[in-house]
Amino acid sequence: GHGSEHQANSAYALMEYAFRDLGRPDVLVGTVEGYPDFAAVLRRLKELPRVREVELRPLMTVAGDHAKHDLAGEGPDSWKGVLEGLGYTARPVLTGLGEYPQVRDLFVKHARQAQA
Repeated sequence: GHGSEHQANSAYALMEYAFRDLGRPDVLVGTVEGYPDFAAVLRRLKELPRVREVELRPLMTVAGDHAKHDLAGEGPDSWKGVLEGLGYTARPVLTGLGEYPQVRDLFVKHARQAQA
């Protein structure tokens, strides 16, 4: 996710906790700006020694600059580059949340509720 210093940023850690509670300890959530940051993701990834392939997906409405450069860039400092440097196979999937019809429907529903 993007992340921020706002208290709502805690939703990222909560989301990962919810995935674990639903039986998906293999889903890790990190942010570009805020906590959990990439260093925290790497620490938790080490707790999963069987994992050698990582799928990187932006938790952002649009897969823009952060997704293309920070997450999936070809440089050694991108999340992909760091993971590959550590011996993982990193596969970015640059699909923003806004590209999923279900998410768009939810945005519309919330906008209509806010209008009422």
